[in-house]
Parts: sequence; C-alpha cells; structure tokens
Amino acid sequence: NAYGISGWGNGEKECYQKENALVSGGRLKLVAKRETAMEAGARFDYTSARIRTKGKAFWTYGYFEAKMRLPTVTGLWPAFWMLPEAKFQGHGWPTNGEIDVMEAKGRLSQEIASTTHSANASLADVYHTKSTQVSSIGDEHVYAVLWQEGSLSFFVDGVSFFTVEESTYQNNYSSYTNGAPFNASFHLILNLAIGGQFDGGRLPSNDWEESAMSVDYVRVYQK
Repeated sequence: NAYGISGWGNGEKECYQKENALVSGGRLKLVAKRETAMEAGARFDYTSARIRTKGKAFWTYGYFEAKMRLPTVTGLWPAFWMLPEAKFQGHGWPTNGEIDVMEAKGRLSQEIASTTHSANASLADVYHTKSTQVSSIGDEHVYAVLWQEGSLSFFVDGVSFFTVEESTYQNNYSSYTNGAPFNASFHLILNLAIGGQFDGGRLPSNDWEESAMSVDYVRVYQK
C-alpha cells in the first residue's frame, strides 16, 4: 500500500489506505489527509488512496476517460494513468511501458501533463510529455487517451493536444516490434500522492489538513 515499499516510489510521503477511498453523492473520492500511519515498520505523516484494476479489468487499445475535479493544493499530485499487466520479455518498468493520461501539480492550478514512458536500447527511461492549460484543475474536466495501434493521443474536454507515434516510442530498442510496448494489456490507476519527485518534493503547508480528488466517472470504449 505504501510508496517506498515493495518497489513503488517516487519519493512520495503518503501511506495508501483503503478507508481513504469512498463513494458519496455518486462520486468516488480519494482523500489525502495529514495523519500518522504505520506500515511495515515505517512511519508516515500523511495518508491517501490509490485504486487500480490490475488483475480485474485490463485492455489493449481503446478510449479511456475520467471526469474529475482535482485539489489545488501545493504538494498534492493527482494522477490518472495506466500500467501493463505483465513484464515485457522479462523486463519491468520502463521497458514494459507506462501511460500517464493526466498528472497535475496541485500548486499549478491551470496545468496538467500527459506522458508516455518506454525504454531505449540500454533499458533506461525514455519519456514523451506535454503540458496543457485548463481553466482550473479544481473545475470539472474530462481527461482522456485514445490508444490505438501505432499511436496514443491525449485529450482534455474532448480536444486533443498531444500525440505520441509508434516511431518515437520504439526508441531504437530492437526488441520493440509490432507496436511494443504499447500493444499489450494495461490496467487503470487513480491515485492522489503527496510530495514526490513530480513537483520537486514540495509538501502541503503546515496548516493543511485534508483534500480530495473527486471523480464523477471513468469510462472505457472499445471498437
């Protein structure tokens, strides 16, 4: 559950707990809190929630979208993203890929980013990323990716702002053929992280207590 344990980690500070994920008023809320938690002998000063469909629901290609409101709080890192169900030829991340449909820095209330990760010939991370502006991440927006054979296109409120083509995500890694690594089954993840490398390790202010990532729906379309 906790970042920094069992291979998860980007220098984040939260401990994920199931009780921080709840449904109320027809919405899913992932709640980040300032509170002490212990896991595997480690102490955490914050708790939050992460949900993922690994082993339960996974897809190869499709249109994936989520309608949500995000917290505009420094130090919070909400994300809607995808990871593969399996390793690629025995290699894990980044060789088997990652699709970041939406990531936001809580302190930058009018910006989100979309990214793909894959590997080069040395199995090091190669990423393609682009940011775009929104009215406010605290407003309701629909974030989406159209994942097709040969490309991934990212959308905000139905408007595409970024496309990654197969010729760029192959990155001269000879084991990538037929659209690998983005030709396999991926599952969905929603989470609200605290701290971490995405925004330089920034943390919420000392008077911050609680915020939520509020999700209206997540939808998947396939032909």
